[in-house]
Amino acid sequence: MQKSSPNIKRSTGQKMNKPEILAPAGSFDSLTAAVRCGADAVYLGGRELNARRNAANFSDEELAQAVEYCHARGVKVYITLNTLVRDDEMETAMNAVAEMVRQTGSPAFSGDMLKKGVIVRHLVLPYHYRDSVEVIKRVGERFGKHVLFSLMSQYTPFWKAKDIPRLNRRITTFEYRKALDAVYEAGLEGFMQERSSAREEYTPDFDLSGI
Repeated sequence: MQKSSPNIKRSTGQKMNKPEILAPAGSFDSLTAAVRCGADAVYLGGRELNARRNAANFSDEELAQAVEYCHARGVKVYITLNTLVRDDEMETAMNAVAEMVRQTGSPAFSGDMLKKGVIVRHLVLPYHYRDSVEVIKRVGERFGKHVLFSLMSQYTPFWKAKDIPRLNRRITTFEYRKALDAVYEAGLEGFMQERSSAREEYTPDFDLSGI
């Protein structure tokens, strides 16, 4: 069953005037090029805890400069921290989220549209619900309603994960329920994904067909 916090803003399906042109920016040069070429928004990341490690990426100071540069030109900025985090990296990750919150402030909506803020997305993995509970607890204690929380149940084992005993299945109802309960106990608001989202038909083929 789909769960959502009673205070979360939800889309009403309003028609957008035009699609948003979102461009990746791995350096300040690529960011300025995207803006000059008409991008409506850019997404970028810091130099740590970033899945795009082959890019130059941005220091904390450069992130602030990038936001200032883009906002002065009416361009949105999405800062991403998207990678697996080891135990010894947790404090670094929390500090990175804290810096994002410092720069954006608490979530702010215009009608049903989120205009600014930080969304923490967390993917529950099989056999690791206790780790999820710990992450959720720490996010709630440190940030509370200064962030939105998105809990994901969509993990589906593909490729080599099928050969790893502790990763070769979807999560159970029990595991997801434990994570859901932790979100509510932490007082976090956001979007809780349906457990039925863990389906192979929701995952695209990665064979480059059609490109």
